[in-house]
Amino acid sequence: MLKTIGIYVNTDKDTNMSCDHIAQVLVDNGFTPRILSCAGLCCKTEEIVSFIKNVDAVFTLGGDGTLLMISKLCARFQVPVLGINLGRVGFLSEVELMDVDKAIRALKNGEYVVNNRMMLECRVEDKVYYALNEVVLHRDMAEHMLNIKLSAREQSVGSFYADGVLVASPTGSTAYNLSAGGPIAAPDAEVMLLTPISAHTLRARPYVFSAKEVLQINGEEGIISALAIDGAQVKRGDGITVTVRRAEFDARFISLKNKNFYSVLSSKLNEWSTVE
Repeated sequence: MLKTIGIYVNTDKDTNMSCDHIAQVLVDNGFTPRILSCAGLCCKTEEIVSFIKNVDAVFTLGGDGTLLMISKLCARFQVPVLGINLGRVGFLSEVELMDVDKAIRALKNGEYVVNNRMMLECRVEDKVYYALNEVVLHRDMAEHMLNIKLSAREQSVGSFYADGVLVASPTGSTAYNLSAGGPIAAPDAEVMLLTPISAHTLRARPYVFSAKEVLQINGEEGIISALAIDGAQVKRGDGITVTVRRAEFDARFISLKNKNFYSVLSSKLNEWSTVE
């Protein structure tokens, strides 16, 4: 039963103070709102974690970047998230701002489900990172292509020259993976998608691995590469080696019962095809 709803506000996006209206609608429907406002994505992790621990669910008010950051932190405490889109793409977001009142009434009436989305764990040296969308190893802009070696459970899968390679979750299949020519996966599929980025060989094709696999990606020695997690660079160096597997916890998203992944996908693909 949802009682206390946290509202995480990206003030760079919410320039019209929509959070005040949302908080009032929550009160009118019997919920207790708590608001945490930050400019962009610069809030301290400790502050966000304290905020998450004291709510039953979190609304994010921003774009996909805001939702990515918050959902990964909420996943560790199994707190569900509902994304309210103020950005351009908003594929992860459940509702548009104009539909918030209707969404809150649906929550009050129990007309929603909580869906689990698998996440990825990435290990590099002694560091562990978690990704909701993708893990990317790519060449430094000043470098040549990488000779990438790929193995699964210590068994060689192959090698190829490319600008980089990404491993995406099903949720991330419609993000960078889609742009790189990788396959789209249903969000509840239990797979990992590996897609070469601008490969210089016809035999380097996308792979679909079971979520039970453990993937190891070796960057070329003597070539500077960079590691990015959900679009944020976390490491740069020579011959980076990463291990990617399914994370031990899932992200949890609130979904209204009338939402359909395939209709949303069709709508967004049409939207992205239009250049302003």
